[in-house]
Amino acid sequence: MPESSESRSHRLAAAFAALIALIAAVAATGVWAVNSVNDEANHRYLGVLIPMRKSARDLVLQMVNEETGVRGYLITTRRSSLRPYLLAQPARTEDLRTLRSVANDDPAIVPLVARAGAQAAVLDRYFADEIALVASGPRGVTAARRNVEAGTTKFDRFRATEAAILAQADLYTGRSQRSQDNDAHYATAVIVVLALASVGIAGVLAFRTARRNRLLIAGIESARDREHDVASVLQQSLLPVRLPAVPGMRLASCFIPVGEGIQMGGDFYDVFEAGGAWYLVVGDVCGKGPAAARLTALCRNAIRTSVLSEHETSLPTVLRALNRVILRADREPLQFCTAAIASVRRDATGAADAEIASAGHPPVLLRRADGEVEPIERLGALAGVAEDVEFTSVTRRLAVGDMLFMYTDGVTDARRGGEVFGEERLAAAVRAATGPGPLVAGIQEQIAAFAGGHVLDDVAMLAAQVEQPAVSGRGSA
Repeated sequence: MPESSESRSHRLAAAFAALIALIAAVAATGVWAVNSVNDEANHRYLGVLIPMRKSARDLVLQMVNEETGVRGYLITTRRSSLRPYLLAQPARTEDLRTLRSVANDDPAIVPLVARAGAQAAVLDRYFADEIALVASGPRGVTAARRNVEAGTTKFDRFRATEAAILAQADLYTGRSQRSQDNDAHYATAVIVVLALASVGIAGVLAFRTARRNRLLIAGIESARDREHDVASVLQQSLLPVRLPAVPGMRLASCFIPVGEGIQMGGDFYDVFEAGGAWYLVVGDVCGKGPAAARLTALCRNAIRTSVLSEHETSLPTVLRALNRVILRADREPLQFCTAAIASVRRDATGAADAEIASAGHPPVLLRRADGEVEPIERLGALAGVAEDVEFTSVTRRLAVGDMLFMYTDGVTDARRGGEVFGEERLAAAVRAATGPGPLVAGIQEQIAAFAGGHVLDDVAMLAAQVEQPAVSGRGSA
């Protein structure tokens, strides 16, 4: 019996409905697979990788703050100098807790996190021993200073572990991306097997997923580039655009940043004139990032304002004003500043008188024309730690050819294994220099070669030499 047209219509409608249902099922499967892949990727990036990298970097920053507090106590023997050490410990504990909580996603990171915790405990015991030695009296202070090198070696091992954690995090990122790609390929294969009719839908979904991933990666890279550009502009705004032309003096300066993006440091220098004298300033703010940059700008402006508002202000008064400004500033609890200031006033003979003062800063080096080098050490307290601090200054007569050299501790702390560049190598470089420009360029080359191109801290240098009266001074940045 021939099939009626009505029956054929019913069969076609049923087939069309089945095809629609199949396409809908394939499309739903594709959507589910793509969302599952993206959800897993988001967990890996947002729930594991980002906290892992942030906590690893913050862990080292907190240990730097602990070391800074102990060294400040070693220099000043004031209990108030230990504030950075005491405040950093809870943050360090929280960073280790975060690392342990996310490390289980990647078994290779678990032993690295355990090693970081053990090394942090070793550093804690070392810091506690140093504090106890300093508290025991003058002999303990002497013993503690002899132990500084051993502590630095322990800290280098800790940095190496942090670098290994970050390297493993990069490997984890690669594996996660490959896993995501494999999951996407498998989902696509399942969809093709279910129905060739849904290949177009699966292709569209796969294309959109790939495009979304590309846009996400491009957005991250673009944001990182913008962050780097903004940070570079901000860092340069904290330094003179160019050194001024100082009559009868030659100047040279150098700034070498180590951190990138928001990890920019707090080293700075400045040269300005007030009341017939020229002021040379070099400083270093504890910490890195936007908070350090904000405090750096505040410190530089506080010094300028204090000098320019009262032309006869003595340098100890300027440092006391700086100390008050930092204590009253809206800042991070661990932040303070070291600074060295020299005011140079020339007379009719071409010679000059230089008043020099510092707040917990490395010594200013005075190089005489005959090559003799004198360190000017007047280690006043760190600025921004306590209210009741005193600062002193000294005066030196500068003859024609004499030179002042000011720097931050990134110069002497440049490392090669367990060895530091140190004050002796620096003094030898200053002794052999023929002028400010060769001195600054030579030291920059020496510390780069000594550290194998891997300087661990920012560097700022400023050199000034008295010239013959008839010669016009020129500044060169």
